[in-house]
Amino acid sequence: METPNNKTKLTGQQREEIIRRVLAGERRKDLANEFGVTRQAIEQYLIKAAPTEEQKRRQEAKLTKRLTREQSDELKKHFDASTPEELELRPRRPFWTVDHGMQLAQRLFNKTPSVPAMKALLAPHLKRRTDAEIGDPMPLPPRPHHIDELEPELAKNKEFVAYFLSEKCLELERKEYEWALREWKERNERREAAKPEPVLKPGTFVPRRHGKHAKGRGANFTPPRKKKRKR
Repeated sequence: METPNNKTKLTGQQREEIIRRVLAGERRKDLANEFGVTRQAIEQYLIKAAPTEEQKRRQEAKLTKRLTREQSDELKKHFDASTPEELELRPRRPFWTVDHGMQLAQRLFNKTPSVPAMKALLAPHLKRRTDAEIGDPMPLPPRPHHIDELEPELAKNKEFVAYFLSEKCLELERKEYEWALREWKERNERREAAKPEPVLKPGTFVPRRHGKHAKGRGANFTPPRKKKRKR
């Protein structure tokens, strides 16, 4: 009889045999002594072989989120050929976002893929922002209003809907946009002017780049290769 050991490694066939014999009615203690493992290890084999209801639910949820290769290719074709505004996705925008991609996947395949997977599909179409826009985003110009942009409660108010879709409301937004854009440009100019110039101490050596390194940002020179000493 072997002494039970947590570090004993069993093959796949041995684990299947243990599971089959436990389900057939044999005692875990006897099997543990026979194969040189602990009863806790046998319990782990049984848990992995028979997943719980929670594990089944998670596996099913994962499968409902995952897109097949054909579905991913179809989404890419929609991303290349159209815009969210043309497909009537909310909010109506001329450029794609992750939220728009999620809505389209839900509409076409009734699936909600993960955010990293959707970002990978939308990588050529996602709008990249500069550092200045992340901290102080540039205001967007107003676009013609659509009733789908309103909340359901406001959409029931006929007077508000008529004003929201009128040219007067759009003209007011244009004026606000011009004012906001002017303020944004002034803030950027003040920010650029306030940047301190680098002050060098007297006697500081500033190396110049030469040749192929003149326009680079890396090292000022290429270190020479060490010659191998002949033995």
